[in-house]
Formats: sequence, structure tokens, C-alpha cells
Amino acid sequence: MSRAAAGFAAALGAAVLLAACSGGPGGRGGPRGPQAGPLRPIAQPGEVVANELAFARFAREEGQRAAFLEFAADGALMFVPHPVRAGTWLRSHDLPASPVSWQPYHVWSSCDGSLAVTRGAWQRENGSFGYFVTIWQRQNDGSYRWALNTGGTLEQPLPAADMIGTDVADCPVRQEGRPRQDRDRDWQALPGSLEEPLEGEAADGSLRWTVGKTGSETRELHVSMKRGGTMSEVLSVAAPARQ
Repeated sequence: MSRAAAGFAAALGAAVLLAACSGGPGGRGGPRGPQAGPLRPIAQPGEVVANELAFARFAREEGQRAAFLEFAADGALMFVPHPVRAGTWLRSHDLPASPVSWQPYHVWSSCDGSLAVTRGAWQRENGSFGYFVTIWQRQNDGSYRWALNTGGTLEQPLPAADMIGTDVADCPVRQEGRPRQDRDRDWQALPGSLEEPLEGEAADGSLRWTVGKTGSETRELHVSMKRGGTMSEVLSVAAPARQ
């Protein structure tokens, strides 16, 4: 296995996700179906989980490369372990032949459903295992696509979950006359290194994430959501920043 492929196995392959719905994003039977009317600002963690399951099923039937490309948002980033544009990297690198199994254990969703974060476990036939974290963005057609993927190996596997945990952020108080501010970072403008932290936020501000370096060897991802009127950290993971 090449060094690049090994990085994919530990950092991206870690992020493969599960479901038993249809073959395309959002479990709707196709990649980007038409959306009737405006999107409702409501959390849909079940849709995110279903999308993960469809993602994994697609990977089993069509291969990992096809699945990651099919379910990626425009400009999606992944870590191998340095940040790369998923579309460009996947089309120019060989992927590990050994298949990956994965299980989502938890999903965190913004109140308006515009952003969600999933975390789970992965395993390979060679006995290696680890975790993944994937950030999902809801698209204009209502489907969810992955926008950022990270993960890593572990010395001990994550404890199996009896059921998938679900947390939905508190809804922010509406202020009349205040224009909507979508403060998610423009993915096409993201830098190619982690010298500057990467960050994103749900359209309603109820779920946020950041990725940055701590020293030269480690990167950290932090996720916070609105609870009881304040933003509280709900997830923090660290992984090697380079091979």
C-alpha cells in the first residue's frame, strides 16, 4: 500500500458511514433530486443517519472512491492527514484494496438542520480500527453531503453503541428585523494547510466547529452547540497532523 493510500485508510477511510436507505444522498434514491418549495429550518438527524447508511451501502456496492465522490459537497475537504480537496485527491490516488466497515455512533445537529456532525467507529480486515468524524451540510435540494472528513486510528476500539445517540441544538431566539447570516466558511476559499484554523457554523449559529493545529504534530477538531442559552463543547478529538 502506498503512503498516500495508508493515510487515506487511517484518516479518511476512518470516516466511512452506514445505512439502509436508498443509493443516493439523503436516502431519496438519487444524488440530487428536485426540492419543492423552500427548505424548512428544522433539524433532521434521522435524515443524516439515513444518509450515512446509504453512503456505506453505496461504498459496498460501487467502491469507496465512487461513494466518497458521490456524497461529497462541492469543495469538500478530507485529511490524509494533511487537508486536501476530496475530488482532486480521490481522482489521483489509489485507495486501499482492503474494505472498511463502519458504524455511526452519534449525530449532533443544528436546530435548523443546516449542519450536522457524526462520529463513529471503523474497522479493517487487517485488524486495524479507529474513529471518524464527518461534517454534513444540507444542500439547496434538501440532501446532505459531507463537507469535511477526518479520523484516525485508535489503540482501543470505541465501545459499541446500543443505539445511535442524537443531540439537537437549542433553537436561537428569533429577533425581528435581523437579517439571516450564513457564516459557514466558503469551502472553495479554504487554505491548503492548517496554519490557519478552519471553522464553520450552522446558518442559525446553533452548531459550530473548528479544526486547528496544536503544535506541529497534532490537529484538533472541536464541536460546540447551543444548550441552555450558551454554546457548549460536545466533541473534541485529536489526530496526527502529518505522517
